[in-house]
Amino acid sequence: MTLALALDLALAVLLAVTITYAALLNRKLALLRRERQQLDGAAGGLQETLGRADHVIGNLKEAMDGLHACMEQSRALGDDLRFLVERGGAVADGLEQRLRQAVQASAGPAPDQAAGHQHERQTGAACAEF
Repeated sequence: MTLALALDLALAVLLAVTITYAALLNRKLALLRRERQQLDGAAGGLQETLGRADHVIGNLKEAMDGLHACMEQSRALGDDLRFLVERGGAVADGLEQRLRQAVQASAGPAPDQAAGHQHERQTGAACAEF
């Protein structure tokens, strides 16, 4: 009977070790489940943040396209403005030259009636150009 008792005792020791190991394993699995839930929550938050970032990037691209269009339009308007300033300077120079000619003509001997009409035609043409 000693052999049977020794086997029962060995079996009881092995069973106790197995129960202890199973309890430790159960605690580790419970901890792993909790950490997995936390990780899933963090992954969900990260996914939501990435979605917002994609949306913001899309808005920035739209704003950049709008800004690019405004810049192109402002360049075109700047070119138009430069042309108008150059043209205005040329018209002003022409008016100044005609005005000087008119002043010089009126400063000389008394102009006759035909010269007065000539001056009116020149001044009218200069104003029409402006």
